[in-house]
Amino acid sequence: MEAETTIEKFKMELCKRKDITLKNVETDELIKRTAVFSRMVKDDLPAMCKIHNEAWEADKYPSLRLELEHFQSQFSHFPGLGGYILDESEKGEAKNLIPIIGISPVRINSKLELEAGQPKRWKINSKDSIPLSWNACTNYGTFDSSTLAGSKSKKVDRIWPDPNGDTIVCPTVYTKKIVEIEGRIYKVMTSVMEEIINSIVKVAREISQNEKRDIKIAAYSTPKNFAEQRKEYEARGVRNLSIEEYLVSTISPKYIITYEDYFKKHDEATEEDWIKELYGTVYLKSKGIVIYNEFKQRVLEFMTMETGRKAYRLYKEIYGPIDIEQFVHETGRFLLDSVIGRHIKYGAKIGKILPNGREDPTACNYNIYMRYLTIKYKEVVEELPKSTETKNSTVI
Repeated sequence: MEAETTIEKFKMELCKRKDITLKNVETDELIKRTAVFSRMVKDDLPAMCKIHNEAWEADKYPSLRLELEHFQSQFSHFPGLGGYILDESEKGEAKNLIPIIGISPVRINSKLELEAGQPKRWKINSKDSIPLSWNACTNYGTFDSSTLAGSKSKKVDRIWPDPNGDTIVCPTVYTKKIVEIEGRIYKVMTSVMEEIINSIVKVAREISQNEKRDIKIAAYSTPKNFAEQRKEYEARGVRNLSIEEYLVSTISPKYIITYEDYFKKHDEATEEDWIKELYGTVYLKSKGIVIYNEFKQRVLEFMTMETGRKAYRLYKEIYGPIDIEQFVHETGRFLLDSVIGRHIKYGAKIGKILPNGREDPTACNYNIYMRYLTIKYKEVVEELPKSTETKNSTVI
């Protein structure tokens, strides 16, 4: 009830709520707080702008910087969504909202050709109609849907942001890991990415119903570890690793329990006990989707395989063609690229690879257009109340 009072006070349009854990950076003390997720209000924009530029290292990469007027332009086009820690007194009185995550969606019209298999369908072709870069999607970061921005020397022949577009695309998301509460510094220990994505889904459902049509959801994301992993592969003798090969490189869950480590702690355990432990505490937490017997018979050996392309290649050889997204869901593995991998774990699929999609040396300047779900419009038919038969009534 207190949280509702706080929401009311700050005039928020609530989408989601989640309890999160914070750790005091000096004492390691853990505390619990409630985070809420809602449409942004104008007063949020300066704080969100600061979080964005810190998260994207704008001082280091000036082309990734957004100014307050950009956030204001985006807000007028399509209000963003934010996640906030509720800072309340012991009596439950609202004191403050501390922003910890923001996402700035844009509406565009999009069309993708997806008939070919992977990785062929990841390449842009003449049937695709999407912005080919972050700049094109956001009209050079201005989010302006009326005036063409950017240098005239650049080949830009259209404005993509469209207030009536059939696609909600999220070109940028930004998080704040360190917050101050009552003079103490805390680290946010709980991921809130899934909640912000679900908030976008909620908004998309509302738009679908209001406009009586299907609404697609997409995102731009950088393969953040590509440059670093390219060097790692080269050190192992693989030169010029392609982006396509990189996007099918996978890794075991970081909290995997090896057979040897398990038996050091459980002297009288059996191999079956170890497999059940892996299934319950590792595989399911990795969003694995197969039942236990199937996990035991065909998934276990792949989940624990070494980092690289081998696991995916062998799985296809044995079980036939399978998309990389389905592979990680079935095996509990993760993409080697942590950023694209998180999108996939949250339900996205790789849509298109965009060379020079955004200036980011850590990603070799690639951007990836990620496809989330399409919200299907469903007409709501209100049922008329059933007629009640009245005995001994008089009809006048």
